[in-house]
Amino acid sequence: MINILIVEDDKLILQLCTENLRRFGNGVNPILATSAEEAISLLRQHHIDGAFIDVLLPGMDGFSLASRIRDMGDYYYMPIIFETGEKRNVPDTYKEYRNIDFLVKPFTPADFLASANKLINDIKKQRALSLQKAEVKIPFLYDEGLVLIAFSDILYAATFPGRKIVLATSTSEYYRSNITLANIVTEINNDMFVQCHKAFVVNVTNIKEIEIFSRKAWTIYFQNAPDKSCQMSKKYKETTEDLLEGYRLSQQKSF
Repeated sequence: MINILIVEDDKLILQLCTENLRRFGNGVNPILATSAEEAISLLRQHHIDGAFIDVLLPGMDGFSLASRIRDMGDYYYMPIIFETGEKRNVPDTYKEYRNIDFLVKPFTPADFLASANKLINDIKKQRALSLQKAEVKIPFLYDEGLVLIAFSDILYAATFPGRKIVLATSTSEYYRSNITLANIVTEINNDMFVQCHKAFVVNVTNIKEIEIFSRKAWTIYFQNAPDKSCQMSKKYKETTEDLLEGYRLSQQKSF
């Protein structure tokens, strides 16, 4: 899921932005604020991936809000697009606010969608690049003890009969009782480990290919594990495939 904050005091513009963001499907979630103060509160309540910020906000303006956001450690690199009534050059403001673009008012739905595409692509690129950092092994408690697992070794997690979850790697399977998939996602804590089916969570970075299984279901196959697979349903298809595309593009650019 990509959470995009829209900070705009004009309700008609806020509605236009919201309606057009929803065209990206369930993988993009608009979070709305009408003032800088409300935006700061929402940034503390949610994990925000990117933001559209109106420059002329009541009270604290958009530039001041961006400065405050950069002072919040988790949001130092979060991509920002400013909404403004006059044309501006990104290089003039990037050094101070690190915004990736300006969206000039008045703008059309097509203008907004183009900016939203740019913002979402930047978010996907950041997520993919974060995986290239030095990998720390994750301690995972299972029914027979504790194991350290590199994220790159994880294929998927799945519900298993008897109120168990199985965490599958390229070489092993680890079973854990009395835990939910949501708990496993929280423990693994990686943006590329996402729900792909009501009974499966997948490591997008290890997907080799996706094949159609039925009208509303697909089978996921993995790199370096030809004997293992998991399922993907229509509800999660768009989010999973978007993350996979972003990851593959980042890998191509790194060579």
